[in-house]
Amino acid sequence: MKIVIRAGGHGTRLWPLSRRHKPKQFQTIFGNRVLLRMAFERVYSLLASCNDVYVSCNEEYVEALAELLPEVPSKNYILEPEARNTGAAIALETAYLRSQGVDEKTVIMTIPSDDYIGDEGAFRMLMQDIEQFLKDHDEYVVAPSTLPVVPSDGYTYVSTGTLVDETPGHSVTLIADWVEKPDQARSRELIATGRYFAHIGMYGWTLGTAARLWEQYKPEIWAAAQQAVEAMGKSDSAAVHQAYAQIPSETIETMLMQHVSELTTVVDTSMQWSDVGKWQTIKHLMEKNEEGNVHRGNIVSHESAGNLVFAPEGKMVAILGMDDTIVVDTEDVLLICPAEKSGELKALIKKISDHEDGPRHL
Repeated sequence: MKIVIRAGGHGTRLWPLSRRHKPKQFQTIFGNRVLLRMAFERVYSLLASCNDVYVSCNEEYVEALAELLPEVPSKNYILEPEARNTGAAIALETAYLRSQGVDEKTVIMTIPSDDYIGDEGAFRMLMQDIEQFLKDHDEYVVAPSTLPVVPSDGYTYVSTGTLVDETPGHSVTLIADWVEKPDQARSRELIATGRYFAHIGMYGWTLGTAARLWEQYKPEIWAAAQQAVEAMGKSDSAAVHQAYAQIPSETIETMLMQHVSELTTVVDTSMQWSDVGKWQTIKHLMEKNEEGNVHRGNIVSHESAGNLVFAPEGKMVAILGMDDTIVVDTEDVLLICPAEKSGELKALIKKISDHEDGPRHL
């Protein structure tokens, strides 16, 4: 098995901690480990060696990547010339793995770099079951799913359909229905049916099946991805950019998976998974004091409850009479917003980008 850790996003919903020059996957949020490092350590024991780990990220993060994951050889960096969403990233990784001579029957797991997983043992067991299923049934694609720790309108929900196979710890079923990013109320309704689960942004397939599906459903995108990889081999940066720019900026679900009839899910309800995509979610996941506050840094609060407050090193932040509020202070930016509004940061960031002094703070 080969595992590709996708680390190319900008993490704008966790601004101002997450910035373009150092997005959330390169930040420390839980404990003292960086999210990308946590993702690597979570999967490393599943593999024969570090040569089986690949990292897909923007080319501007090469130095940070090398410092954070010195075990991963540089030839296993899959460098995007620009961020173009998960569809383009996964097309590029498929073409790159093929160019490296990876066997067509090899199982490939493509996973995000910025998840929270409370039970890593359960997660590894899930990965092992998916690998074994795909070795026995290489015509399928697996999109694992779970009951999220925090229901969110940012998830895609899938429903289980016809049983395909039983693994030692899980059932593999066809996906009967997709619901893309329903609102919070609808998310809770779907979960309450007992048939819908949150897709965790991971996919498993063999390399041969991945290439076949790109060629079958999106031949023009597959051709562009292969052109980009060929140009990488010649160190022709301009040609890489030109080829990659031909690929639309779409999610992998919109670009490819909606066309795939052999799409299955494996539900695991024990791994305690959450996307790390909103400040309100992080507030839910992190340890709280007796007032229900999450404090990181030198924080003093009085008559305040249900807040998340991050302070930079060397600075005190004091709050008085505030409830259910997000306060994130950095060297150059202070964010204050109601916790329930923290998922709407993209609109604020658009406004900041249009501000005269805004872009340097993003």
